Amino acid sequence: MNFCNLEYLFRKKQNFIFSDDFITNVLDITKVEHYSVKALKYYGELLKSNETIIQIDFGAGSRGFKNNHRKVSDIAKISGTKPQYGIFYQKLISYFGIKKVIELGTSLGIASAYFSSVFSDSYVVSVEACPNTVEFTSNKLKINNFNNITLINKTFDDFFNETNPYYKYFDFAFIDGNHRKFAVLSYFEKLKYAYLKDVNIVVIDDINWSLDMHSAWQEIVKNNTNSTCLNLFRCGVVITGFNLPRGEFCLNFVKKPSEKEFYVI
Repeated sequence: MNFCNLEYLFRKKQNFIFSDDFITNVLDITKVEHYSVKALKYYGELLKSNETIIQIDFGAGSRGFKNNHRKVSDIAKISGTKPQYGIFYQKLISYFGIKKVIELGTSLGIASAYFSSVFSDSYVVSVEACPNTVEFTSNKLKINNFNNITLINKTFDDFFNETNPYYKYFDFAFIDGNHRKFAVLSYFEKLKYAYLKDVNIVVIDDINWSLDMHSAWQEIVKNNTNSTCLNLFRCGVVITGFNLPRGEFCLNFVKKPSEKEFYVI
């Protein structure tokens, strides 16, 4: 455990800063809403899978795997969005009425499944560099009737360098790939400048994955003083344009259940 992990553990949690309505409807993840069941079942299915994928890493690499030949169940367990965070993202989306999401780093599509399930008219664009992962995930999502997700097989840099057909289109962005400070800061700025509406939410996953990622989060907080920045240990959330307290706040979930309570539906 590095110092940034310890910093979160010892910082005073500031849930009290926010309204009871926000705490009940966003931070309390004990109540599983009807829109969560489909994504939770998808996650559970992947955890039981015996299939394998040869994954190509384009970012900072993986700490959980020794080679690129990987079991799908291991990818879901080690790298996939955990249920408590998936439920939290859905509650954010529901609370703020988010309909259009862009994701950098599809992997098995677990986060995509959560994002796409809240509203029937929502739309998710997810970018993934590894062609094998895109082929596998695209098929799995179709089989499970996640029909409002578009996968784009490009590196993040190639995606940003091409003609932008999504100018000021998205309400919500999820950054989960290339865990290096310079890359995360670059993607954050590009998303904010060209892809996101003025009122938006950006989630940066794995802000405590390394000292470099922790430093990236600190830089984002410093440069976004007019936004609401939430530190929830695994992820950082930057909320802009909504009527919330400004600054950085260290929060925790209310009454977090065990993982098994989530996906065994």
